[in-house]
Amino acid sequence: GEVAHLELSSRQVVDPAWKKAAVRLMLAAGAPVIPLYVHGSNSIGFHLAGLLHPSLRTLLLPREVANKRGSRLDLRFGRPILSDRLRACGHPQRAEQFVKVKLYSLAAPRAPDLLTKTANSKNRTFNTEIDTARSPQLLIDEVDGLHNRARLLAVGSIDIFIAQGSTIPNLLHEIGRLREITFRAVGEGTGFALDLDRFDRFYEHLIAWDRKKKCVIGAYRLVRIDEVRRRYGRTSLYLNTLFDFRDPFLTLLGPALELGRSFIRPEYQRSYIPLLALWRGIAEYISRNPRYSKLIGPVSVSADYDEASRDLMVRYLRWHHLDPVLGALLKPRSPYRPFRSLAVMRSSLLQMQEIDELSSLLSMSGDDHASHGASVPVLLRQYLKLGGRVLSFNIDESFGHCVDCLTLVDLCKTPDAVLSKYMDESGLKRFRDHHANSNLIKTARRLHRT
Repeated sequence: GEVAHLELSSRQVVDPAWKKAAVRLMLAAGAPVIPLYVHGSNSIGFHLAGLLHPSLRTLLLPREVANKRGSRLDLRFGRPILSDRLRACGHPQRAEQFVKVKLYSLAAPRAPDLLTKTANSKNRTFNTEIDTARSPQLLIDEVDGLHNRARLLAVGSIDIFIAQGSTIPNLLHEIGRLREITFRAVGEGTGFALDLDRFDRFYEHLIAWDRKKKCVIGAYRLVRIDEVRRRYGRTSLYLNTLFDFRDPFLTLLGPALELGRSFIRPEYQRSYIPLLALWRGIAEYISRNPRYSKLIGPVSVSADYDEASRDLMVRYLRWHHLDPVLGALLKPRSPYRPFRSLAVMRSSLLQMQEIDELSSLLSMSGDDHASHGASVPVLLRQYLKLGGRVLSFNIDESFGHCVDCLTLVDLCKTPDAVLSKYMDESGLKRFRDHHANSNLIKTARRLHRT
């Protein structure tokens, strides 16, 4: 085939388009494919000549071969790719892209300590045992003691409550326990006995409660950004620990809710209902407080995904869903460093219309014998369906080195057909009417000034 050469669009030395026959041969053979990356390059003169005319590369090849005599080659072998995994891509073009991802990820220089921390995150060992559960009766009594207004709605046997952390010490303890259990299972977690921090006491907690089994099955943490900022300052926001906000950001953001620390305990994750109940709870909360049309929070991509897969997701989000205006007004405290070698996937990713199309290219860390792709994180997928925009990316070293994708959803821009899946008819009308009236008032004020 044709020799690798400089590509101006990616500013890298890359392979030309692979021959389709090679991909068909890989699929037909049914044998494992072993990626081999040869680290090195021809001379600058060779690449510059090739930009003038491809035939010049052919003329210069003998000289390039001769001047490598006595030099040392860096060969990097990847893990075998099983034939079942290639067939699971569903199309020869996707299979080719998958092999390319595995191949070009071998080119990335990564610090050994970071590789160890991320690639083996699922096998992390925690020295601290998770705290024991408190008496179930304490939780039942606390739920029964909540005011009627704290109960937002019910979905089947699941009740959704909202309460400030300081008013529910026993439920908060259980939430901290279940968070740590759930997050450790996917390579995250704090490593402490409880996943609780200084924000939990004054943040509100949206709690999913199984009425029949009398137990917490999931939760979200939220806060009204304008109120907590006015009372305590912006350093009282959890988001401030991950991102440094410049002054205009929160002003431009307007009334918004910070969301985060969401979980569904492992026993309930086989069903979609608990997460749907929590989302309906958020929608009900917003319909009761309609001025809060924006949701912002970090969506984590755990180190359970291999590094190349995480990089593909970040690149897809940057190229399809980035808000460059608001994103310029904040800075991640631990910025994500992309794989420079995977810039060659740009054209493939730009052709994708939905993030789910990435699934066939994704892999989990250490899951070398998987015969299928990995799903995109469900929260990320759902927020994008609501019209979410991504503002920035941060590495959370205290949380299993996950990638935090700071995501903003403006529900005023979410179509009724989508929003009505979570908000009932009266709530949706109340929300739309509030913002229609707000827009009329703003327009009237502008006209009055002129």
